[in-house]
Parts: sequence; C-alpha cells; structure tokens
Amino acid sequence: MFCPACGKEVAESDAFCRYCARSLTPEKRASTDSAQKPSAAIGPATKSEEPIRRSSEATASLILGLFSFVPVVGLVAVIFGHLARASIRRGGGRLLGEGMAMGGLLLGYLGLAFWVIYGLSVVIQPVLSLPSRRRAVNERVVVLSLRTINTAAMTYWSQFEDAGFPPTLAALGPLKGQKPYASAEEILKGGSKSAAGLIDEVLASGTESGYRFTYVAGKPDSTGRIVRYAVHADPVTPGVTEEKHFFTDYSGVIRFEIGKNASADSPRVRD
Repeated sequence: MFCPACGKEVAESDAFCRYCARSLTPEKRASTDSAQKPSAAIGPATKSEEPIRRSSEATASLILGLFSFVPVVGLVAVIFGHLARASIRRGGGRLLGEGMAMGGLLLGYLGLAFWVIYGLSVVIQPVLSLPSRRRAVNERVVVLSLRTINTAAMTYWSQFEDAGFPPTLAALGPLKGQKPYASAEEILKGGSKSAAGLIDEVLASGTESGYRFTYVAGKPDSTGRIVRYAVHADPVTPGVTEEKHFFTDYSGVIRFEIGKNASADSPRVRD
C-alpha cells in the first residue's frame, strides 16, 4: 500500500508511515473496505434481460388475415391476433407487433363477416324465392289447364256436332262416378252434352292452382250451335298470390296480362 500523505510505499502491517510518520490506520481500513466492495459495484449484472423482439403470433395473424377469403383461415387469423395482443400486454414492452396483430384481427373479422353473409344468403335465398317460384309453377299449371280446356272443347265439338262448343265449363267435366279424360267410346257410351267427361272435376269446378276459370260461351247461331267461346283465368287474390291474368278462346291461342284482365288483344304466351 502507499502512504496517502507522502506517497511512499509502506507495508500492510505498518500503523504509521516510516517516512513521514503519518497514521495509516484509517486509510488502511478504507483500503480494506474498498477491496471488499468493488466486485459488487463494477461486476457483471446478476440478472440478464430478455431482448426486445417481434411477436410471432402477430406476424402469423397478419399473414393469415391476408388469406381470410379462404374458409376457416379468417377464424385462425382472429385467434392468433388475440393471442398476440395478450402476449404483448404481458411482455411489459419487450414484445412488438401490436399493429400487425390489429391488422390481422381486422382482416380476419372481415373474412368471417363475408362468409357469414354468404352462408346466410345461401340459406335465405331459397326461402325468399319460394313465393315467386310457386307463382311460376302455378302459372305453368294454368297455361296447361287452358290448353286442356281448348282441346276438350274441340273434342266436344266433334262428338256433339249439333251442339257445337260446350255451353259451360261443367259440361266438359265427368258424370258423377265417371273417370276423367274418358275415351271417345266411353263418352259416346256414358257421356252427355251436360257432362262429357273430357276434363277432371277439379278443373270443371272452375278453380285450380290459385286461379278462377270463367268460361263464356258465345250466342248460338241460327242452327242452335255454339260456335264461339272464351275462357278467362284470373288470380283468386290478385297481386297477392298471383300476378298474371290469362285468356284464351276458340282460336286456341293463350294470352296474358300482368295486373289486369287479359283479352283477345293481349300478348300471347310463348311456348
């Protein structure tokens, strides 16, 4: 050790400096204390700190969010986004990627919303289209029924030449107990001018598939034969269950109107 007064080297056991007689006891204690403490002051840190890094969950969330248009991927992006935000909060500032996690969450939720809306449209669309589909089916049935009436009226004309066309729609229907659409032989055998058996009893009643059929026979000519007829087919509940109105006559042409009664001047139904 060295004397603090004169700077000469002295022995550790000396109480006084042999050169200037300065007391060495306080300095010796300070020197001893300082020799015991330096390691604590300048030594390496006892606890290593974790380096700052970017959250891998946030990166995964953002990448998956970019492909959220693929089914299920959007859900996975949302899950990773929430995991990333939770890890960043627990990291005490040593985890980065909050913005990436938010971006992944946004894209993931957008993808989920798209697929939810798409799924609902697939389920709901058939339900919403049921009324229009039912109307279309009923309209096709009505057109077929009008053709059946025209065919039956022409058959009636050929079977009962002295009568001409039938006087009523019911005259084309079956006798009680007679099967509908009877053959010519059965008509000659059991049918009559008032019940020819050419159409079924439902159509002969004048109401079918939400439509009311109105048969109008023309005035008999000088020989008493009916040479003209017209048939109107109108919705039972116009504008609610059905929209189209139909018309046909002895010409065999079927015509229609939307929202009003059809007539011989209306557009014809295309096959």
